[in-house]
Amino acid sequence: MEMRSIRILAGLSMLVICLSACTNVSHATVVWSEDFDSGMTGWTTTAFLNWVSGPIVEGNFSAEGGRLTVLDDDVNFARHDSTVEVGTWSFDLYVPDTPNGWIGVAFMSNESRPLNYDTRLIAIEATTDGTDRFYFWVRRGANNNVASVCYTPTGSILGWHHIDVTRTSAGSFNVFFNGSFEYTTLTNDVVHSTCLECFASNATGAMFDNIEVNDEVLPITETPTPTPTPTPTPGPIPVEWIAIGVGVVAIVVILGVVCARRR
Repeated sequence: MEMRSIRILAGLSMLVICLSACTNVSHATVVWSEDFDSGMTGWTTTAFLNWVSGPIVEGNFSAEGGRLTVLDDDVNFARHDSTVEVGTWSFDLYVPDTPNGWIGVAFMSNESRPLNYDTRLIAIEATTDGTDRFYFWVRRGANNNVASVCYTPTGSILGWHHIDVTRTSAGSFNVFFNGSFEYTTLTNDVVHSTCLECFASNATGAMFDNIEVNDEVLPITETPTPTPTPTPTPGPIPVEWIAIGVGVVAIVVILGVVCARRR
């Protein structure tokens, strides 16, 4: 009887080991992220007076204070390599109190500037032109420019906004503001990307922060108070840990039974 109990115990132990070694839990990979605490490493900037004709000059940004800040009213672009085409893009965006301003993030872009027939980009853009709102903006070439209203704040558009955008392999987009779903669309006008771009025009003082790019579509959790430095939410307990815990409890129970019988 004692030998049989030992064999059962050994079998359960092997099962627990196999579960811990073989259980494969899928986690999204953060491809890259940026909080600007270390400056603008990996970023390039450009600017021009006219969106279409240029001329192209060096952009005017600063990362002082741990945020990417626009320093003048030119058409400024700050660019970071980014080839993610399916996944989740998250960022914080600050809209300053400037008239007729445009502030946005082109989360998929082919970096063709000025805007011309070769330009391909998809962006979330805030406007302060009297009808303050956010647009989902798709540009494919010089004469193919589609902008749809994706969010109109109930209060002021000014200040910080936390934005999440997801895209599936079928071209389905979902847009969230401060954790709340606001907009969905299906488009495959732009399917490739070489970079992410933060841009602004007539918007001195616009800011960007806490950019994160994942290669999977993530569930979006509510962010009731957007800030430039949100605290990450702990993830769920991995399944393999639960399996190990259950196995350990089972082993302890069997050991107790064996010891009780031997007495």
